[in-house]
Amino acid sequence: MQREHEEAMRDDFARLIDLEVSVTAAIAGNGTSEQQLYAWGDQRDELDRSWSNGPHRDQWKFLDRAYEQWRTDPTSMIERYADLAHNPNTEVDEVRRRSIAQAAAIAARIHPHALTAMEHAVTDRGHGPIERSR
Repeated sequence: MQREHEEAMRDDFARLIDLEVSVTAAIAGNGTSEQQLYAWGDQRDELDRSWSNGPHRDQWKFLDRAYEQWRTDPTSMIERYADLAHNPNTEVDEVRRRSIAQAAAIAARIHPHALTAMEHAVTDRGHGPIERSR
């Protein structure tokens, strides 16, 4: 994957998650119009469809799975992240390592209740703090 494609994928994934958060908030009743709700849903679906059907679909799916795992089971992801840092694994290339880190940063931003546990576990293992941005 060329660097510019990776950067585009990362930007689009962050945008996809932001759209999901907007849709979830709108469904919860924040006063968003039905038209805006559908527009966000359509944008989200188009982003996902374009990457899921494109030449970098495997990298996109890996990033999406990593995010879901950070969101639903941060403890096992902390262990995986720590293991990757100390035991280089040829099956996990640098793009995928960055995907795991990006997924952690987004999950921590969207789900702040998990941020403290993630930061402590990763910092305690000598990996430094988790980036809070995209």
